[in-house]
Amino acid sequence: MAGKFSEEDLASFRTVFNSIDTDGNQLLDRDEFQKFADEVGSADSFPTDLIFLLFDENNDGKLSFDEFVTFLTVGSGSGDFSPFFERLFKKLDKDNNGTLDVDELVDFIKLCKVPVDPAVVKQELVKSNKKDLTLPEFLELLNSI
Repeated sequence: MAGKFSEEDLASFRTVFNSIDTDGNQLLDRDEFQKFADEVGSADSFPTDLIFLLFDENNDGKLSFDEFVTFLTVGSGSGDFSPFFERLFKKLDKDNNGTLDVDELVDFIKLCKVPVDPAVVKQELVKSNKKDLTLPEFLELLNSI
């Protein structure tokens, strides 16, 4: 991680992290992260449950500094959010078969709080004779929402 960023960048990230870490335990819990998201106005854009699914690598329910830096930097600055969506796709693909089935898509809709009725997604897949979506098809779906 440190090799990708200057010491100055990491110091800036650490300052932000420490300001969010209100209990000083060097880990961000969901409440601390939610407060941060509310303060910066991105709570709707990045639901806490989704962030923790994608960036809590060890699944301890908290974000370490390294996990937080990964969150801050995936896709940032480049305008290319494909690394974010690829990470999302891999996390949603619970059976690791390289596609998302209807149930996995419904999980995505619920997790992201997308204002789309899961039943409509199911109907659309049936109409298009699709049982599942590949990553490119998933990205196309995201662009249409």
